[in-house]
Amino acid sequence: MFRTVLFILTLSAAPALALSLPDTFTGGWGLTPAACAAGPGAEGYLEVTATELRFYESTGTLVAYETVDAPGLMVDLSFSGEGETWTETVYLETRDDGATLVRIAIGPPRGIPVAYVACDRS
Repeated sequence: MFRTVLFILTLSAAPALALSLPDTFTGGWGLTPAACAAGPGAEGYLEVTATELRFYESTGTLVAYETVDAPGLMVDLSFSGEGETWTETVYLETRDDGATLVRIAIGPPRGIPVAYVACDRS
């Protein structure tokens, strides 16, 4: 019995696996090629890291995600920007062999699809 208890304590003390978005979603995305050229911090540029969506004036930190139908993800984010904080669920999907990222804010109210082009990731 002592070994069983020790084993359970060891498992509960193990570090949790880090939550991160799949690589197919990470990188720079622009509403237009000009936004891509302007780069991170520019209006119309979205930088997706393993744990964040970084927009011009706000950053959403990954809380959870679920694959809903490949290649789509339902993503829960904790946002901050312009002195405000909020939570939001968005649907993300890559299209055109990774050349396009579509983002839809999930309501209420439900947003309209916003398409981004993949920026040079080299």
